[in-house]
Amino acid sequence: MRARIGDWLDERVGHREVLAQWQRPVAGGASFAHTLSFLFAFLLVIEAVSGALLALYYAPSTGAAWASVAYIEDQVTLGSVVRGVHRWGMSAVVIVAGLHLVVTALRGGYRRPREVQWWLGLGLIGVVTLYSVSGFVLRWDQYGYWATKVELAYVNDAPGPGRQLVQAVQGGNEFGNLTLTHFYALHAVVLPIVTLLLAWAFRAQARRHGVLPTGGPARAAWPYQSVRNWVVAALALIALVAWSQHAGGAGLDGPADPTAAYDARPQWYFRPLFALVNTFGSLRTFIALGLPLVVFGVLAAVPFFDGRPGRPRRHYAVLAMLFVGLAGAIGVSMQSYAKDDDDQELQRRTHRFAREAARARTLAKTHGVPAPGGLAVFTTPRFYVARTLWASECASCHEGDDRKAPVLGPGLASRAHIRSLLVDPSAPEHYGLAKKIVEDENAMPKTEATGDDLDALVELIYAETGATDVDPAKVEKGKPLFDDGPCADCHNRAGTDASTGPNLAGYGSRRFYEAVLRDSGAPNLFGKLDDMPAYDDDLEPNQIRAMADYLVWLRTATPADLEALKPSRAP
Repeated sequence: MRARIGDWLDERVGHREVLAQWQRPVAGGASFAHTLSFLFAFLLVIEAVSGALLALYYAPSTGAAWASVAYIEDQVTLGSVVRGVHRWGMSAVVIVAGLHLVVTALRGGYRRPREVQWWLGLGLIGVVTLYSVSGFVLRWDQYGYWATKVELAYVNDAPGPGRQLVQAVQGGNEFGNLTLTHFYALHAVVLPIVTLLLAWAFRAQARRHGVLPTGGPARAAWPYQSVRNWVVAALALIALVAWSQHAGGAGLDGPADPTAAYDARPQWYFRPLFALVNTFGSLRTFIALGLPLVVFGVLAAVPFFDGRPGRPRRHYAVLAMLFVGLAGAIGVSMQSYAKDDDDQELQRRTHRFAREAARARTLAKTHGVPAPGGLAVFTTPRFYVARTLWASECASCHEGDDRKAPVLGPGLASRAHIRSLLVDPSAPEHYGLAKKIVEDENAMPKTEATGDDLDALVELIYAETGATDVDPAKVEKGKPLFDDGPCADCHNRAGTDASTGPNLAGYGSRRFYEAVLRDSGAPNLFGKLDDMPAYDDDLEPNQIRAMADYLVWLRTATPADLEALKPSRAP
């Protein structure tokens, strides 16, 4: 029965032929040097799987790209792990591809008849680097935006159709929705198709010519080589996940802001080009675009220079060129990193951008991202509208050493504030700087009430705010003190009647503040003593309401609460 089932299955899918390939002898026997091709393919599969998982949540538009990545990073289960594996997995692919190239060169694997396989390998390395170029802009954060801007600037400055090519990729003169759509299609569709074609052709060449013998006796691929392949793949995956966690995942900066300059730095495998561009600025286009072409051209020409065995000097020359190039690339990269580490201004800017990124992600997680897109996340903090209006309309008069009106800050209309106002209304923090008020013949005098009577008056006025922690007994005691005392000579605490001082009905409540904001010079408020502009025509009703709510909130706020409202950047 088992044999019949095997025959039935083999007739339809040909699995015995596939299994027979595992039993095919490997020239020179099993070797860890042979695991690099398998590891390269394994890592590409990891990239494909992780990329497919990320695509389930990613939205390629300027309004949603950063928000979707922030959501993946901070709210999707294991989202940060998958992103980290996807990002650092590409670095692992570059490392393995480089090792494979070095090992192939050491063993002369570019010689006849394997020239085409060598060229296909170079093609795969080139495609791998394009994944990085096309992928980082998809984050639509400061890093991805500005790094891609710099890269495309090199192409734009190149002779020939550089400008037209950039405009085609961008979808216009500037970055926008089409930019993300084009790069997403390139990253998720075009490059994978090219990778599959090159990988298939590379595998076909490898099967045609076999592996380069390592010197041992031939042995079957299974289990000797296959076990080595999977052990190395498992160790690589563990190392990849561990490194991703150590590095803090894929990372995400604040939303892309075309108006805010950013110190973009390339991925480590592009660092040599970055260092050379900064060193020879006048040749930046040649170095950024021409130098990679020269390097790939020289590597592609290696089989013509050393095309057959038996010429060790040529082989040594190839290896010397390869290792000198690698050593030079490593050297200029380390120098570039050291220069950045020593640049204190750069470090300060980097830390500031890191704080902005952390705040943006916290806001996105707490409040979500508004429809306009990533930068709008900075408009989501509590009292954002009020604080923006405060900064433009109120701060110059009510904050700082140059103010000319009472301080309006934490504790406004609280018991302590009311007590301080009654005890000394002409103090600098109250009306002392408002000359029109303090110099008027009806200027408010210091209260003569003390002790329990002062407490009762404070409680009576405090009750007008609508606070829920009022002491009713003190309020009742304060009523006759107010109504039958000097307070009533200038103030009413009911209705809307005017007097020489503001009507205190609803003092410290939203209704009271809305009336002051609309027209503080109204007869039942400050009248002719008012210097504050009326905002009834300048502000929308929702803006006045927002400001009033903010002023009410100040009653229970602390300086720390107020500081927490301040954004780390201006959106």
